[in-house]
Amino acid sequence: TPPTFKPAVRISVLDLFQSRSLLRNAREEIRTRRYAEGLRSWAMAVSNDPGNVPLLREYLGLLADHGDPREQARQVVRHANWLLMLTGTNLADLELTCDTYRRYWLDDLVLMKLRTAETPLSPALRLMQAKSMLLTGDAIAFAQHQAALVGLPEADADPEFALCQQAFRA
Repeated sequence: TPPTFKPAVRISVLDLFQSRSLLRNAREEIRTRRYAEGLRSWAMAVSNDPGNVPLLREYLGLLADHGDPREQARQVVRHANWLLMLTGTNLADLELTCDTYRRYWLDDLVLMKLRTAETPLSPALRLMQAKSMLLTGDAIAFAQHQAALVGLPEADADPEFALCQQAFRA
């Protein structure tokens, strides 16, 4: 675990070797486009080495890209929360978590995480927040937030945000 995380999570050498072996298998399965098997192997690798932050980040990215929201939403929530516990107020991990939540249609969790964020939100997070507001039915909050986002390069380049704006106007 990171040095600032208490209590430290310690693993045995056997768990470390098992994690690395599972990770090799998972990478091969992902490379050959067997995503379900690859994600299962990756999950087991993370379970054997739960304090490995880069491994956890990569797993969440793979879940976002290749996971099935009907089957892996619990895994996403559990691992994303664990990542944020390990890294504290790391803005990049908050972005990864919220992006993964959005891909799994967990917009209420996006809003909850962003409401409790201890650091100022990046433009990407502000965009996710606005989209999640609209998708959870809070059109008034969306109107207030989208007005502040108009003209930002990130907002102009986001086709999903443009679609949300059109839906709001309709």
